Amino acid sequence: MSKRSDGARGRAFPAGSASGCLPVSADETFRRRLLNSSGELGGDSILRHRPFLSGFGALLIALAPVPAIAQTQNQQTAAQSDHPVSVRDRPHPEYDPLGMRFGAFKLNASLDLYVASTDNLFAASSSTAVDDFIYAEAPTLRLASDWSRNALVIDAGGRFTQHRDFSSEDANTGYLHGSGRLDIGTSTSINASARIAHQVTPRTDPDNPSVGGPVAYDRTDGSIGIDQRFVRFRVEGDISGSKYSYDGVQSFRDNTQTAGHGRITFDLSPRIGLLADATVDHRDYEHSPGLSSDGQLYLAGATLNGDLFRGELAAGYFRRDFNGLKTFDGLAVEGNLDWFVTELTTISLEASRNASAEVSANVGLPYIDTEVGIHADHELLRNVILYGEYRRGKREYDTIDRNDNYSQISLGADYVLNRRVALRLRFDHFDDDSSGTAAYHDYNVNTGTVGLSLRL
Repeated sequence: MSKRSDGARGRAFPAGSASGCLPVSADETFRRRLLNSSGELGGDSILRHRPFLSGFGALLIALAPVPAIAQTQNQQTAAQSDHPVSVRDRPHPEYDPLGMRFGAFKLNASLDLYVASTDNLFAASSSTAVDDFIYAEAPTLRLASDWSRNALVIDAGGRFTQHRDFSSEDANTGYLHGSGRLDIGTSTSINASARIAHQVTPRTDPDNPSVGGPVAYDRTDGSIGIDQRFVRFRVEGDISGSKYSYDGVQSFRDNTQTAGHGRITFDLSPRIGLLADATVDHRDYEHSPGLSSDGQLYLAGATLNGDLFRGELAAGYFRRDFNGLKTFDGLAVEGNLDWFVTELTTISLEASRNASAEVSANVGLPYIDTEVGIHADHELLRNVILYGEYRRGKREYDTIDRNDNYSQISLGADYVLNRRVALRLRFDHFDDDSSGTAAYHDYNVNTGTVGLSLRL
């Protein structure tokens, strides 16, 4: 899920956010959708504009190979696969970067650059909105094993943003992540991961204050789990922890979260299965004990792995008990579904409903977050992907009279010139309407982005 509620989901605490007025998921979405995003990256993909960038980009376009029509090779790929492959995941051997080999390890690296123009840098009301240009650079490295058994991945990256007019919004972030899998026999594996990061929250985040500089914080995550597969059953379990440490006056939001998670899936057939999922967690605020809470999440649903559809949908019950606030509980939903319309078009649907356990800097209260989204990818050419996305959600603050309705529209294109160079165009519109006696101000943000990715 792309939403930020992490209250009761033990395995996947939220990743880092973008800065400025860019949507939370904009950078990682770009990196994922470039044809050959080299695995799980966790960082952001932004690069600083240089004076020679326009001329350099024009030269690359002039020297780029003529793109080939996609249909023939896509049909061959589908015929060789037991299951359909989404546009985002389909390999493109003639355009995918080769990386570098170091024995049994493969190194992939990228340097992503972009320049973005926003008409509302601080996500303020329309009467006080100001525009600005944002320049950024983001190097990443990923070293992954190529063993027949077991696995080890180490990746790291950084992001450095600068603003033309408001240097107070400049921010530097970075992360270091490692994960591994130990195979025990043919049906059992132990998984572990650890991550440290320095991040900032975007201006469009409801937990971000409307005054002062970017809110920076350090985050540490770790988890260990086991995966046991039987003939028709699969059992998974893990324990995880996260620690958030905020800078300056935001230190009252420092907290630690620990969680335990279990999941059972049962295959009714090769295409349809059942699932049961449970998570319990505890979030402790060291400076604000009254905001500490315990969460529970219980889900049951079905999995689908057909020729046209793949995904899962689950519903159940969530509950979050706060030390000093009312209990949040109700219907929980988690779902994702990929529809393979054709070999060249994939439509993805997502839905979620859960309680946020994080303290807001604006109102100091958590909320229930409901969100639905639809995303479409279309492979126009072998090296050109067009995409569009629409998301809509609602934040319900049950302890005060406030509801926020928000939506996001994104349109873009990724153009891979060759193994080393890819270009990106993107437009984002974000709208937030707040109502109630404790309402926040309404605002909307429009951002246009031009990006360049240099890949090893």
